[in-house]
Amino acid sequence: MLLFVSRYPQYKLLTLVTITISNSLGSLTSYWLARFVSRKKPEGKAVAYIERYGAGFMFFAWVPVLGDALPLAAGWLKMPFAKCALFITLGKLARYTAILFFGVKVLFGS
Repeated sequence: MLLFVSRYPQYKLLTLVTITISNSLGSLTSYWLARFVSRKKPEGKAVAYIERYGAGFMFFAWVPVLGDALPLAAGWLKMPFAKCALFITLGKLARYTAILFFGVKVLFGS
């Protein structure tokens, strides 16, 4: 991704949109799988933490490892889809904006 954008800077915005949507759709797939597969409501400290902070906590779905579990937990807890989708997408957008705009400058100097 960074190599592509460094060679074709005119596609920076298109690349940002494409990777944000693609990665968000992956997380939302996890959300829906958990929502339809879960039978009973989970319990524990992690669940209480996610319930406490609500769908806004899905902003951190961009964090490696943790980000894979958050959409699963949101689906399992049957959190509101629209709010989760919004915060997941905003988090992914923030991550890839930082990677694209700062990563290209640091690695390729352009």
